[in-house]
Amino acid sequence: MVRILTPKFHEPPIYNAYLHCELSQPVLDKVQKDWRLGAIDRSNDSRYNMPWSRLDIVDRKDLYGLSPQEIRTRLEQEAKADRDHDDDNGGEYLVNPFILIDAETESTRSVWYIDQWLDEEELEQAKRDSDEKVLWKSRNMTWDLPLSIVNYEIANMDITEDLENSNPQVFEGDDHLYNQHAPQQPQAIQTEDYFRNEAPQPAVVLADPGEWEETRNPDDMNVMPKPERMVRLKQDVAHEQGTMRSTRSPRAAVYCVWTGT
Repeated sequence: MVRILTPKFHEPPIYNAYLHCELSQPVLDKVQKDWRLGAIDRSNDSRYNMPWSRLDIVDRKDLYGLSPQEIRTRLEQEAKADRDHDDDNGGEYLVNPFILIDAETESTRSVWYIDQWLDEEELEQAKRDSDEKVLWKSRNMTWDLPLSIVNYEIANMDITEDLENSNPQVFEGDDHLYNQHAPQQPQAIQTEDYFRNEAPQPAVVLADPGEWEETRNPDDMNVMPKPERMVRLKQDVAHEQGTMRSTRSPRAAVYCVWTGT
């Protein structure tokens, strides 16, 4: 008996996206479409697992026109009041990073990613007025931002590296001081086509003896480097399980790396 197992995942994180001004529904629909593209959100395709993240667009008119610093401060004050919780950070880290959708979003297909405040050590390398609080923030193509966030979450890279690569002008002068007010161009690590061509997540297939066949012929192998042995479901079994489109195609049931004993 063949069993095809797909890994179980936790629900993806949801990021709040606040409107900086009034925008039409078609613009917001496009933001969601671009986000789903970059987050590999293929809910209508059973070959794909959970998306990397989801976006919740929040329309709060009281936040219209406020600076990112003012918005984060207000959200932190609200979160602190709601939770009735006082911590050593004065409530600063009660709010996760969030997205800001502004008047430039429609024409640029980009949004702001608003991260955390700079800490005391980082502030020594920042340009600011007096005791001004400073935020890490970056302008991103909407479809590209979910991947950047994943990289931040797994510590594959951080927002500083992204800014140095895509918008080095935010670091000013010989001292390389970070200026949160410096203009930024939307950054994109990958093109739209990269996400459109993203392959489905692999499945785990368990098969009994007699339901699969093997090869040790390097010409049959579709990976590099080539292993000593690869296996695949027999064509009639693969067709029955819906893992191949046609029994007439000799490559319809592809070989997989052997992980058994």
